[in-house]
Amino acid sequence: MREQDVYRNTAQLGTTRLQHDATPHATRHDTNIPYQTIAPFFMSNPTMATFLLMLLWTHVRETHASSNGDIDPGNGRYCWYNFDKIGCDPRNFTGGEHLSCSERVNASENPDSFIDDTIMYWVGKPVYTSVFTLKTNPGVSTYRAGSWMSIFLVVNRYTMKYRGLSLHAFNSTHKYVGEWREAISDGWRRMFFTPHPDCLMHAHADLKPLTMEFRWKAPPVDSGQITFSALIKVGPANDGWFFYPNGVAPNLMGSIPNGGFPGIGKDLTLTYAPTQRQAVWVVADKGLSCTEHCANLSATCNQTALEGDLVGTTYGIEQLTKSAAGCTLPYIASCQTVTPAQTASGKCFYNAAKSKVCKSFQTPPVSSCDAKASTASRLCPCSYGSSSSKAMPSSTLPSRSESRSESRSESRSASKTESRSSTPRSSSRSELRSHTGVDIDDTRGTWASGRASDYSMAGLMRGHMVTLAVIVLTPIIAVIGLVFKGHYDNHLRHPRRVGPLIHAFLVMMGIQADAHNWLRSPGRAAFEASTTNPFRQRKSTDIHAQLGPGQKMAVKFATGHFGNHYLAVVNAADEQYLYNDKYKSWVKDYVDSAPASANNATLNPRLHYCSKQTECTDTSKFSGIASQSDPDWCSHPNYPSAYLYRWNTEWRSSDKYLFYNNSNYPWIVGVLRFYNFFHKPKDYDIVCLPVPLKHPGKGYHHIVHYFWSGYYDAIDVHAFPYSIDTSLIYGNDTGKYETTRADHCQFAKPRRIVTKISDATMNISTCLADVTLAAATSRSQISQLGINVVPLENPTEVQFKGIEAAPYSFDSDEDLDALAWNGDYVPLALNTPLMRVDGKESTGGMPWADWFQTETSNHLRTRCGSVAYYVDSFREALARCSYLKDKCWGISWLRYVVSESEGSLNSTELTSMLRVRAENRFRVCAGGDRSNKTHAYSVLIKLKGQTNGTNLKDPKTWTDADHDVYQISFQPKYAKHPKTNENFTISLSADWHADHGDTFGSRANGWTYGWKCPMEMAVEDRYPVVNVSNSNRSTGKIPEASWRNTICPDGSWNQWDIQVPNGVYVVHIFLGFARYSGVFLQNTFGSGCVVENSRVVNRDHNRKITTIALVVEVQDGRLSLSTSGNQVRRTDAPYILNQHCTDISWIRIDRLGDSLRRALVPHSGNKEAWWQKEISASEQIGEVVVELASSPVFNTRYFPSVTHGYKTYPSERWFFEPNPKAHLLPHLRPYPSDKVYDPAFDKPDMWTLYQKGLLNLTMGKNYDKLSDSDGSGVFGNYDLGTNPNVGAVVSMSNVSCDSNSGCPRDGEHVCGNVSSSPFCYTINTGHTMSCHIHVNCRGISGKYVRVRLRGQNRSLIYKQINVHRKKPVASMLAEPKKTGRTKKVCYGLEARIANETHPEMIISDDPKDPIFYSSCYLRSKAKEWIPLPYKPKELPSFYTFGGHCLDCWSFIDTLSLPIEQTPHWYLNDSLCEDCFYLPQSWAPTISVPISTPTPTKYPTTVSPLIAGATYAPTGPTAFPTPAPTVAVNSAWKVEITVAVSIDEVNASFEARFKKNLALYLGIDPSLIEIKFSAASVKAEVSFLSDEGQRLASNISSTPQTSLTSTLGVSVLSVSEPEAPAHQGSSESSGGGAKVRLIIGIGVGAAAVISTCLGIWYCLKKRANDNREMSNKSTDPKKNMYKPPESHLRPLKMPPVARSEMTQWQSATPQGLTSQSKVKEDPTSVRSPRSPDSFRSPRGSGPMV
Repeated sequence: MREQDVYRNTAQLGTTRLQHDATPHATRHDTNIPYQTIAPFFMSNPTMATFLLMLLWTHVRETHASSNGDIDPGNGRYCWYNFDKIGCDPRNFTGGEHLSCSERVNASENPDSFIDDTIMYWVGKPVYTSVFTLKTNPGVSTYRAGSWMSIFLVVNRYTMKYRGLSLHAFNSTHKYVGEWREAISDGWRRMFFTPHPDCLMHAHADLKPLTMEFRWKAPPVDSGQITFSALIKVGPANDGWFFYPNGVAPNLMGSIPNGGFPGIGKDLTLTYAPTQRQAVWVVADKGLSCTEHCANLSATCNQTALEGDLVGTTYGIEQLTKSAAGCTLPYIASCQTVTPAQTASGKCFYNAAKSKVCKSFQTPPVSSCDAKASTASRLCPCSYGSSSSKAMPSSTLPSRSESRSESRSESRSASKTESRSSTPRSSSRSELRSHTGVDIDDTRGTWASGRASDYSMAGLMRGHMVTLAVIVLTPIIAVIGLVFKGHYDNHLRHPRRVGPLIHAFLVMMGIQADAHNWLRSPGRAAFEASTTNPFRQRKSTDIHAQLGPGQKMAVKFATGHFGNHYLAVVNAADEQYLYNDKYKSWVKDYVDSAPASANNATLNPRLHYCSKQTECTDTSKFSGIASQSDPDWCSHPNYPSAYLYRWNTEWRSSDKYLFYNNSNYPWIVGVLRFYNFFHKPKDYDIVCLPVPLKHPGKGYHHIVHYFWSGYYDAIDVHAFPYSIDTSLIYGNDTGKYETTRADHCQFAKPRRIVTKISDATMNISTCLADVTLAAATSRSQISQLGINVVPLENPTEVQFKGIEAAPYSFDSDEDLDALAWNGDYVPLALNTPLMRVDGKESTGGMPWADWFQTETSNHLRTRCGSVAYYVDSFREALARCSYLKDKCWGISWLRYVVSESEGSLNSTELTSMLRVRAENRFRVCAGGDRSNKTHAYSVLIKLKGQTNGTNLKDPKTWTDADHDVYQISFQPKYAKHPKTNENFTISLSADWHADHGDTFGSRANGWTYGWKCPMEMAVEDRYPVVNVSNSNRSTGKIPEASWRNTICPDGSWNQWDIQVPNGVYVVHIFLGFARYSGVFLQNTFGSGCVVENSRVVNRDHNRKITTIALVVEVQDGRLSLSTSGNQVRRTDAPYILNQHCTDISWIRIDRLGDSLRRALVPHSGNKEAWWQKEISASEQIGEVVVELASSPVFNTRYFPSVTHGYKTYPSERWFFEPNPKAHLLPHLRPYPSDKVYDPAFDKPDMWTLYQKGLLNLTMGKNYDKLSDSDGSGVFGNYDLGTNPNVGAVVSMSNVSCDSNSGCPRDGEHVCGNVSSSPFCYTINTGHTMSCHIHVNCRGISGKYVRVRLRGQNRSLIYKQINVHRKKPVASMLAEPKKTGRTKKVCYGLEARIANETHPEMIISDDPKDPIFYSSCYLRSKAKEWIPLPYKPKELPSFYTFGGHCLDCWSFIDTLSLPIEQTPHWYLNDSLCEDCFYLPQSWAPTISVPISTPTPTKYPTTVSPLIAGATYAPTGPTAFPTPAPTVAVNSAWKVEITVAVSIDEVNASFEARFKKNLALYLGIDPSLIEIKFSAASVKAEVSFLSDEGQRLASNISSTPQTSLTSTLGVSVLSVSEPEAPAHQGSSESSGGGAKVRLIIGIGVGAAAVISTCLGIWYCLKKRANDNREMSNKSTDPKKNMYKPPESHLRPLKMPPVARSEMTQWQSATPQGLTSQSKVKEDPTSVRSPRSPDSFRSPRGSGPMV
């Protein structure tokens, strides 16, 4: 960026903020001033500005991008106040694309500008919604000081499961209060974390539970009314919507709330309630008994309360202790006398002595007041006596938020309070949220945004500037912060913040990301942009490569986001390190610590693939194409690249390709790092890398871990000590298929259903066989076959009772969402005895006997020789005849019975033929050969000739005077030039009339026309160039946006009508450019135009600007123009799209004649045509499916193709319209060669010119072939309110229909009206195909199911009508063998095409979600892999989910289940056991009772099932057992000098200091002893451990800046390690310390020099600037930047926010010795362990 650009953009940003602040919000001054400061500073100091920007550029692009998925790159704070600039008004999403928001600063002028004033602009602006509820327990409206309480976030609509959450509480002065904890503890699978104790955030961007419980600890004193604020994110990355809970209206995605943003809602508030109790439950100090702790409180332990019944149940113990302990869920049953007790992580155990868990103990292990545990805190009932008035004491576990608040000065708190607005949120949400004082690390995450297209300067300088940045950048920024500290003290809401100035830098330097980064080669996430940290759980089939020494595998990764891609190689035995909070910093340190000679990136360059090859010819980026014969050529044989190009040297100068030994990280095998400079999300880089077997003793299984900020994936590789045949590196394709299972899983929105529904209560054998058959007989390519196994009835724990895991119908219920089926395949799935309802069928109202007698003749033992079609019923044959017009002359019926009659059949016999439905029994006779062929078993029914249309006029002879002509131009009433905004009047010739969007009514010209509701018109801004002096009929238009956005009060799409006499008309329409937004919409816009229920254009308008002509017939006195609004599905993308009309400039209507050709079928005359089925009155009816004659057949034998039925027929209209016609409706579609306006295609008389042979234009495909016209079929919607003779009704009744009187209305229950055409929901199955008609009766019972056509002169011609149950009847399924199991069903499917944000399946760990009780079975190609020389360790298994517990028998059963058997899960929250049956690690060891069942360990995902082959289960290595804590026998010491006064060192400060230091070292805080001394405050740290020397050396060698960040206090110096009195320092240790001291002195000297120079320069410029400003103006605002004269104190960083670690967690790399490395035992399985022993994932995660 040029220096003048920096000033220009900064000045614009400052101006924008000043304008934004021109509101009476005085509290926002601080959001503007930093930008006003930077502009003149940069203008007067261009050299320093450039230098600073380059350094900050290097830093920012390394760490963060606004949509990179990262939540927290450091110790940042993300519970924002400043919500007024978050998100984008949905009206400002350009073209509907979320990545284009017109609210962004400079976005319209320069989309690549670095400046972006809107946080997460790709997300819809926050609105209040009733879809989410934030609440407490029922009846709770108060809080008690220091007490824990539950806060619930509830999802009220199944489709609105959220991904992101920011939650905090604040008091009346807008100060954050309280402390948060995630209430659910599922080991390392945590979903939320606390970047700071007083706020809570999501830890990853996966879908969250429907009901989430959080623990909130109230402040220790009365804080007045407390308000809870939640910002909720719904939708995938780079998309979605923000919401606030507790709204009064849904305000769903894209809607504008009443009264404007943020809408109307009521936040959750609590008021203070003092309490006094006689006896209370408290949390004892660790290691104390209840007797001892209560005594310390001058109370006594209540043994009776400890033995009470409530203590022995999960519900009871929670009610007793929740407010004191804030335990995480679930509570685990224990047979220890020390229970109830709580671990340091918040997990609680209750005493189950009276339950079956402890029944084998001879003496029940009841809880005792005197029991104690050294590493746990007892939960104790303390009694104070009747005279005591003690208030309930708070938990003795330290409150992290208290320690921070106690260290603040009162003056700062008062200052902050004054600067906050007290305006309620209802009047101004943005004022309440106004907050700019954030940590330096916050600014990286919150404000880093913008977009860049070229990073050559940063790329070339980065490698040489990082070290200099550390030395120079920090003191310079600190000096700038100190210079302006006085200004900040007056305006910041939070002390010790220099963020606003850094905001300005980072906003300019931020890197905008318009796509995701993910692997484009196989990994666990299967090509999805996974945000699961650190990776998805491994399936048994997840082996992606096998390598020997020196061999390499190819890895491809998308190049969408800017920034560093990492590929870290670790042995699977060490994967616990990937769950550590510091993992990313370790990997980066491994890279930064590497010697230059270790980098082999030059010898192993990454290559690049361009989705558009021409872009790879850019010589500024690429040096040429790579050849497959080159030694560094890299390609994946299963996913080959057609071509690859080489990056220029400057774009890969920072690449790292490292495989070296680092003593600090012996577990890291190697790391690759590549920086992406360009935004090319459809491209990818590819690199080949080895996986050396560094630690054979740990096993051969390795993980290549990919991460880019908050996106992750894992590649599973087996590294062997010998070479592998190169053809086997990616496995041996056996040519067979295997089936694997994923639990708590369901395929989402499958492309197709491929089998019928079958019983799966016991096993999936039937579905497995059906899927195998479907695959074997498929006529088209299959992406992914699978099976869904779902419960028949939802367990009682499911939150939404009406949501079925299988819909058993095609239903418009939006709450089904991911569970919905593709409607085209519903009949196939329901074609099973489990679902199909049989009964006696009958019809009425159609005079078939008379019709056979007058319109046909029949001949026995005869058939036709020339056959056009073979069909299954006589009705279907008649429909096919209508399509063939005069070519069809008869129908032959294969009876398979020799008739005893002579000559012909009578009318009764012919009528019985209508009930026959058999495959290919009927032939449609067509062609020139009309001779009869003898056939003993056939009957030939000859048809009499069809009539022609009535009074049809030849268009060749047309003149405007000899027939009715209507010419209407659509235009705004007051036209404005779209560019200049100039007013002008559109001129029309005398024979044209205007429509301005007014409602239907009489016009001055005598015609009656208009809209159902007002329609907004526009001026065409694309063609031709608007000339206000030469306007015409094509100047105005109905914009496509009006079609999409205008819904009339009755809920229907808008429609234009003109009153005309009934008859046949030729309609010309001038269509504009069919715009689209995004690749998945390009074939939908423009495809929804409808004239008289005839489709105007084909599926793809292809963005042409042209005139279309078509023939229609009007039967109700109105010609209608409308949009269908159909919802369609792309089979190549997981999107549901709406079909709408495109721009229309004018319409011309010419009368052609009186009527079209009548069809040779009977009609009802003045009677009602109906069909009915008599069924059992007890049946609950679901889906009623009507298949018309042209409906395609979806058959399991030919999946996924249709067997026939690709064309549309005039018979489709018979089901919807009276007076059946057989005429095919022609279309005329000339296609211009270019997508621009051409006057030659703007012709209202095109039809006449074409008929005369004078139209010389390029025509569309089949424009003159009437046999392939879309106009023959029906399309769009019918208005049942204005026309009683259209549409149909599906209903149920206990009264039968009658042939004469029709269907009685009394007692009729209408299931649904059929008013829309039976379009196909899968739009690429054919351009002209119509599908089935679906109506859902939703469980209604009755004796008769019926379908009746509305009105008179109707013809009921159909292929078949099927009735189905609402769901399978339980009695028809097998009985489960064990109590508690639910009955289940299965069905085969083809999975949807997954992309980076929409996976093919959804996995839910939420027991309130019906998906939790389902299973996915994947059918995939089987690959053989070289067997490992040992038994692989199994996958981790879990028995707790979302705070709930599985019944242990249920858990154990599923572990050992064969692949074909169905898993069942059921909960047992009333008695939550440790299903691994281990004693608590903090409690005394107790032998497991013999009678206690012990589970056999098997992988959760079962081994592959391959016909004719068996395989041992494969899985990742389980987490190694952490090294035990060494007994205390030494005390090494180190002194840390910190910049605080001794007055600030209180108990809270000491506790925080000790905890942060322990977290940093990865040890238990009890192994550290700290003493603080006065003067320059020194912390004497003693390490009570055998590893004390190592720990002390580690602290001594840690840079002061790192310790400052870790400990939350400015560190001035660190001493050398001091050995205990009986030991001496080792010589090697002392030598290393001296070297580090010399290096530290050098670095410190450089920093001091840089700081002095910076201070001198800045103060000098400061003085000059002040003089200039004083001379120019006395405006106080201009003098706000005078340096403060107050004492400048060192900056204090907040403490590291991390979850508490327990002493049995894994050691850090520094503590990993050769003795603690775990070797895989080839003869044993993983030792069972509590999930608590697994590491928690990092606090950093995806920002969605």
